Amino acid sequence: MPLPGRADPPRHVLLGASRLDEPAYETRAEPVHGAFSQALLAVLGELGPDASCRELLDLAAARMGGGGRQHPTLHGRGDRAFLHGGPVPVARFRLGFARGAWAVNCGAVHGLRAPGSEFTARLSSGGTGTLVVREVLPESSRVEPVDGLAARLDPLRLTPVVPSALAFPPAAVTVLGDRAWTGPLAEAVDGHPLLSTTGDGTPLAVEVRDGLAHVRGGARALPPLAVRDAGDLAEAVDALAHLAHWYRVRDLANPDPSLSGLVGITLEPLRGAQRHSVTGEVVHEYTPEGREPQVAVTLHNRADRRLWCVLLDLTDDHGSSHALYEGDFVGPGRTARALRGEPVWLYLPEDRPVRPGAYVRDWLKLVVAEHEFDPAPLLLPPWRSGPGRRGPGSAPPPLLRFAAPEIPRNAGGRPRQPGAWGTALLALRTQVPGPGRG
Repeated sequence: MPLPGRADPPRHVLLGASRLDEPAYETRAEPVHGAFSQALLAVLGELGPDASCRELLDLAAARMGGGGRQHPTLHGRGDRAFLHGGPVPVARFRLGFARGAWAVNCGAVHGLRAPGSEFTARLSSGGTGTLVVREVLPESSRVEPVDGLAARLDPLRLTPVVPSALAFPPAAVTVLGDRAWTGPLAEAVDGHPLLSTTGDGTPLAVEVRDGLAHVRGGARALPPLAVRDAGDLAEAVDALAHLAHWYRVRDLANPDPSLSGLVGITLEPLRGAQRHSVTGEVVHEYTPEGREPQVAVTLHNRADRRLWCVLLDLTDDHGSSHALYEGDFVGPGRTARALRGEPVWLYLPEDRPVRPGAYVRDWLKLVVAEHEFDPAPLLLPPWRSGPGRRGPGSAPPPLLRFAAPEIPRNAGGRPRQPGAWGTALLALRTQVPGPGRG
């Protein structure tokens, strides 16, 4: 018996020729059929009755063309076989060929951010290939097969794909202040791959006044930078690029959320009070005696497979470190502790006095994948101005990549299929009780 308030699971699948507000066209050739019926019968004849309803619908719709005047629809379980109704594995994202172009059913609505992102195709032959996103549409993306992949694809079939590298739109930088500097500074900003004065990514700003550049938009205010010559402008641009890269790492998320929903982070207070703020942060407080709080940080893998896990600590001085959990496999349904089970001490940096209301913010980001990956593109030192500073430099990685490394054929190994990946994020505030607490 179903639970009160819950509908019975659907027992039928409906394949409709069009939406309710659209006409359903017919063919002109004899015998006359509905355009969708004819395309569906043709695809069914090629794939057979074991094909999933979703695959049949997508291929039939692509076969019809129609210029967007008629959109076939599916109601019910698309992962069921067309005739016998048994479950058929269906990839969340699939590559198809329609109207003379290759497209993946992943677009802006799924969280895909910018052209230049990559998908990895899983070929029925067992191999893989790369697809580069050329245009992001609301519900899909136009892609280009590279390195000879087009010759290995069947335009009459759907090919499962996984997101393997993400591009981000340039940060949107507003340049303000003294006219003598705004022109050269705007030109330097537009010359950086992560920044643009006309971008639509993370909003940042820089204002030059009284010989100082004030960079704004970070998790915490940066110290003003002296502006005396072109070299100083370069430092201001580096600061903006550092913030842009930090936000890329913090906001990293797979457009396919299936694995992200199966992993998580929990904090167990060992010393000091714990509460949740109205903004969703987990707040840990110093004790009344002024002692630092301690927590146990646990990583959870609720998936049915082992996952390679890396825990990043993104700090409000714009650093990203994996010192808490550098990377290891966590078994299905298992947990792992940060710092090998040792307590994690939470405390204010040396430049922030321990006084009522003082705080520091961290974002704990768990990144998981079915295969081991290199975390180097996700790491970042805290921003430090002046000589000896270490930032992302002028050539940060254009993509955040999660593709499985290929095994050369001459190494005698089987090519590794691209694996799924996901993320989880927990916002943390460590503070001293008193006025100003959030």
